[in-house]
Amino acid sequence: MKDNRPVNLDISTINLPLAAYTSITHRVSGIIVFVGIAILLWIFGTSLSSEEGFNQVKELMTSPVVKFVVWGILSALAYHMVAGIKHLLMDSGIGETKEAAPLGAKITIAVSLILIHRSGGVDMVTNVTSFGRSGLYDWVVQRVSAVILLLYILFLAYIFVSRPDMQYQEWQTLFTNTAVRIFSLVALLSLCAHAWIGMWTIATDYLTPKMLGASANKIRFVFELLCLIALFVYLVWGVQILWSI
Repeated sequence: MKDNRPVNLDISTINLPLAAYTSITHRVSGIIVFVGIAILLWIFGTSLSSEEGFNQVKELMTSPVVKFVVWGILSALAYHMVAGIKHLLMDSGIGETKEAAPLGAKITIAVSLILIHRSGGVDMVTNVTSFGRSGLYDWVVQRVSAVILLLYILFLAYIFVSRPDMQYQEWQTLFTNTAVRIFSLVALLSLCAHAWIGMWTIATDYLTPKMLGASANKIRFVFELLCLIALFVYLVWGVQILWSI
C-alpha cells in the first residue's frame, strides 16, 4: 500500500501549536542532558573518590558559574522528565486527544517551571544507527528505561532532601551498598539506552536530505557515531566509578 503521508516537513513553514513546541523542547532538553552527563559523571566520580574530592565538589558548588551550569543541566532534566511522563500517560490513552493536547502542554510547562524554581534556579540565574531491531522494540526500551530513570531520580532526591548535611563517609557508604550499586548500574544502562534511542530519533527526524541536502546521510552517520562513542565512554566511566569505591 502506498503511503501518502507527508514526511520530513519543513517545520519553519508551519504554524505549530503549543503541544508541538513542548515536544520539540523535549528533544532539545534531551540533547542538553546528553552533553551534561559528562559533567554530572565527573562530579559524581570526584565526590566518591576521596574525602578531599568530596570537599572539592562542595567547594565548586559554591561558585555561581558552576551552580548555573549544574542548574541548567538539572532544569533540562526536570523538563525532559515531566515531558516524558506526559508521553507515558498519552501512551496509556490519557490526554492524547486533540482537545486535551494544549492542556497537557500547559501542565508540562507549569510543572517543569515549578521543579526548576524549586531547584534553586532563580537564585542561580541572579548570581551569574537504531538501537533495536524494530520500532516497537525501541519504543518499549525507551519507556521502560524512562521509568527506571524516574525511580532512580526520585531515590536520589529522597537522599538529598532527607540528608541535607551529608558528609563524605555517609555518601561513600551509601554507594558501597550492593543494592545501591546494582540500582545505579541499571540506571546507568537505562540512561545509555534511553539516550541512544532519543539521539537516533533526533538524527533521523532532523538530519535529513530535506534539511541538509545530499550530505545528510554522511552527517547523520558521523553524528550517530559520535553519540555511540560518547555513550560508550559514559558507560565505562560510570562503571569504573561505581566499582572503584
